[in-house]
Amino acid sequence: MEDFASTNPDLTCSSGSFKALLADVNKSPASRFDDGKGTWYRLDGVPVVAQAKDLFASGGPLLTAPIDLFADGVSRAFPMSEAWTGFSGQADDYSLQGTAASTCNGWSSTSSTVFGVTSIVTFTWKSFLDLKGGWPLPHCSEAVPLYCLQE
Repeated sequence: MEDFASTNPDLTCSSGSFKALLADVNKSPASRFDDGKGTWYRLDGVPVVAQAKDLFASGGPLLTAPIDLFADGVSRAFPMSEAWTGFSGQADDYSLQGTAASTCNGWSSTSSTVFGVTSIVTFTWKSFLDLKGGWPLPHCSEAVPLYCLQE
């Protein structure tokens, strides 16, 4: 499996064995992870999901806590803070594949006229906002944090 953090220097997670929770063109975020290894915890020890598979539940993640800490363990989230996800569709679903339009052209575009899909880091039930719901998606030229999961 390709690790976006190593192939895209602008998309980096903390040191160690981590992967960015990102869709790519024709690949879902869920396809990049083994959800049978237990669960994921934030750096402060709070579980994000009860079971790893809950993050990739069809129709949306079943979060127990928001994924809102930076790599240094500090939350800098404010209401409606975003993180790149890149999945497509009209539901909050990390099992959905990305498209060129949802992933800044496979995370290769830095255009200020192309947009990418993000999620909202402070939500604990649904993190994706409908593409047609009027939420302003960030330009691919903008710096937006990533969700990083340890392998």
